[in-house]
Amino acid sequence: MDALESVRPAGLLERYHITRCELGVDSCVIASAQYISNTGLPLDNSRLYPALQKVIMRQPSLTMQVVGESEEAPRFVRLRSIDLTKVVEDCASSFVLEEAFLNQIARPFKIECDEALWRLARFADGTVLFIFHHAIGDGQSGISFHMALLRALNDLSSPSTTVDVPPSFLPAVDTLMDTTVSWRKFLHEAYSLFAPESWRDGFDAWTGNPVSKKPTLHTNIRSWEISPPDTRRLLKLCRQHNCTLTAFLYVLSIEVLSHIIVSFHPQILEKYKTLSTNVAMSLRRFTGTPLDVICDQAAKFHCFTPIINDTRSSEGYRPEDFPWNRAVEFGATLHSSLGVGRQDIGSMRYLFGHFREYFGGQLGKKRESTFTISNIGRFPTQYNEGSTDEWRIGKMYFGQCDATAGAAIKLNVVGAPDGSLGSTFTWGESSIDHDIAQSFVETMKKWTSRIISQANLE
Repeated sequence: MDALESVRPAGLLERYHITRCELGVDSCVIASAQYISNTGLPLDNSRLYPALQKVIMRQPSLTMQVVGESEEAPRFVRLRSIDLTKVVEDCASSFVLEEAFLNQIARPFKIECDEALWRLARFADGTVLFIFHHAIGDGQSGISFHMALLRALNDLSSPSTTVDVPPSFLPAVDTLMDTTVSWRKFLHEAYSLFAPESWRDGFDAWTGNPVSKKPTLHTNIRSWEISPPDTRRLLKLCRQHNCTLTAFLYVLSIEVLSHIIVSFHPQILEKYKTLSTNVAMSLRRFTGTPLDVICDQAAKFHCFTPIINDTRSSEGYRPEDFPWNRAVEFGATLHSSLGVGRQDIGSMRYLFGHFREYFGGQLGKKRESTFTISNIGRFPTQYNEGSTDEWRIGKMYFGQCDATAGAAIKLNVVGAPDGSLGSTFTWGESSIDHDIAQSFVETMKKWTSRIISQANLE
């Protein structure tokens, strides 16, 4: 590997993800899309390989490897070439989301080698899974890849199985924007590290089960599709109340999760008062990086929200009873806090390179987060509406591992080009009791369906 060209040191966020994956507490991010030919063509190698060649030439992130993870400063190196026969996997079985995602999550990427940090899984129905190491791409990079592949499929050239790599690579996110940490943020983080546990913000937060003492990639996954007509109704309902989809799903999730855990554990409020929650945020607005570039530029908004002691029946809300005012307020708070993620990246400097010790210190301890929602947005419609194009994209889904020390349960959302909303619920094998997680999934579906079906949209 030393003979390969060293491109640059890994940035703070990239090193964060490199170390997590090498410790075995995380593995990959997955974005799936179903490719549909308007004339019934199969997505075989004669079409996929030349399209991938174009994608790789336009996306330098796909050509990177990592060396020196155990050293003080891991760095990216450029692969000499990529053999497409080694990164494209043909799956004999029909596409079943839970099975396909679980199979890929259980297979982390290797570093310090000549292998790419990404791969594809191709199914007979045209579904393609883009599986990638978090150090080369954030959640929105799943959309970036499928945008690039769709464009390349509709502009094919001669096939090839080996691709020479492009010369450029985007700088690390912490060099593209101001990540200065304010004194208030610095003191708050220092207090969180050294104050007695009973004095910390999250002392009375219910966060599921403690982090397992041994790293694990064992993950549970459940899929959730809201049909195009129902998605249109839900979006219209949100607009009527001046509310974003992310804020709606966040508030509904808190309502449902509170209802579930109080139902399972009626005495829970004697010890716990809040839930520790995260909302993933893209930093591209600060770096100027467009959506069609694969990169690692994401952060999160974190807050503690009260557990709602509500005796509401299991039927959930009618549309007019949903707490829209709270959703609007949360959406405004989220928007005003977009810059906080920049300081979170900057705070990683104060680990002084001790990323392994930091993550290792989480094992066996109280989990930091209860719930995370990541909405990576909708696939741009202009990429999918060419009247003369051969290929288009149908359903899409998005998911990620983070099974060991991540939030007890996570909701990942992407807007598919066909107008549907593709979502996955994921939780680590020991992060939350299975019956609570399963009840959360089913209740989210039921309450959302009731709100949509009873909405008055005249």
